[in-house]
Amino acid sequence: MAPEIIMEKEYDGIKADIFSLGVLLLYIRTNKFLFDQAKITNGTQTTYDYIKNKSDKIWKIAETNCICGLSMEFKELYLKMVAFNPHERPSIKEILNGKWMKEIIDLSENEYMKIKKEVVEEFKKREALILSHKEL
Repeated sequence: MAPEIIMEKEYDGIKADIFSLGVLLLYIRTNKFLFDQAKITNGTQTTYDYIKNKSDKIWKIAETNCICGLSMEFKELYLKMVAFNPHERPSIKEILNGKWMKEIIDLSENEYMKIKKEVVEEFKKREALILSHKEL
């Protein structure tokens, strides 16, 4: 849950959902959560305290939890989506137009073309094999 919900403050549902989407996006990408709960403590710092304070230590903590190999674009998007202040979270439009999404779309298109080429080549091989048998 977004911190504003945990603190029982009035909240914008869309901004709270953006927070949740950020949490899920990292989980889908890494199969791990970076923090257990988006709460701020008095005393011992939690992982979310580092996010709230925009500390560089967050990615060192992530690496100790085997969360690594993330692009800088992904890290930036993630931190924006789980920002403590809901007004700092991006809109869906901003997410879709961001660098990381464009990187994913480009990769998807390239992967699609690669797979399409492989399927066409396989089809041609099978067609040639079938035709060669007809001549026998």
